[in-house]
Amino acid sequence: MVKNKDFKLVKRVLLILMPIILVGCTVVGIYACDFCAWLFGAEYRDAGRILQLLMPVIAITLPAYIMGFPVLSPLGLAKYANRSVVIGAFFHGVVLAILFVIGQLRVETICISTCVTEALVLAIRIGAVIKHRKSTMKTED
Repeated sequence: MVKNKDFKLVKRVLLILMPIILVGCTVVGIYACDFCAWLFGAEYRDAGRILQLLMPVIAITLPAYIMGFPVLSPLGLAKYANRSVVIGAFFHGVVLAILFVIGQLRVETICISTCVTEALVLAIRIGAVIKHRKSTMKTED
C-alpha cells in the first residue's frame, strides 16, 4: 500500500474490517459485565464497566493506525502522523493533570480521556489528509 500508493486498499480494508469491529465492540460492550464474570470470575463482573468505557478505543484504533504512516507517508505528510501523537500525548497529559487537580482522577475518567485522546489523534490525521489531498494529488499527476 505504501510503496504503490494504493489508497483503494485502505478503503477496502476499512470497509471490510470496520463493520466487523463495530459489531464486535457493540456485542462486547453490551455483554461486557457478563464476559468479565465468565472469563475472570464473578468478582470481576464490575470490570465490565471499564471494558465498556474502552470500547471506543478499539473502534478507533484501526482507522487511526491506517490513517497514520500507511496513508500519510506516501502523501509526504508523515510529519502529521508524528505531530498527532505528540499533540495527543500533550492533550492527554493536560487532561490527566486537570483530573488530578480537581480530584476526579479515577479509572472511569482515565478511560474516557483515553477515548477522547485517540479520537483527537484520528481527527488530526483525517484533517491532514483532507487539507492536503488536493495538493498531494496534483503532484502525482
